[in-house]
Amino acid sequence: MPHNLRIVDYVIGIPGSVHDSNAFAKTRISRHPQTFFGAYEWLWADSAYGARPWCVVPYKRPAAGGLTDNQKKFNYRLSKVVRTILMSQDQLNQACRSVFAPSIALVH
Repeated sequence: MPHNLRIVDYVIGIPGSVHDSNAFAKTRISRHPQTFFGAYEWLWADSAYGARPWCVVPYKRPAAGGLTDNQKKFNYRLSKVVRTILMSQDQLNQACRSVFAPSIALVH
C-alpha cells in the first residue's frame, strides 16, 4: 500500500448527481496534470476515469477472451488502493458535512 497518498486537488460545488468522470474533468489536476505530477507520480483511479500516462486505471476485460493472471492481480491490488481512497473521501465528506451543515432546530 502506498504510504504517500495525499489530497492534491478538489472541486467544490458540483452536485453529487454528476458522474465522477464529469466532475473530475472540471478539476485543475485533469486540465493541468503537469503542475501536479513529477516523474514517476500518478493518480490511482477506478474504471470510470480514462487511462492517461498520469492516471492508472484497472484493466478492462476485452470483448474476446479474458484478462491475464497478471492483469487480474494488478486490478485486485489497484482495487485495494482505490477502496482506501474512497474511504478517505467518505470520511472527509462526513467531516465537511458536520462543519458546513446548517443547524436545524425542530420545534413542536
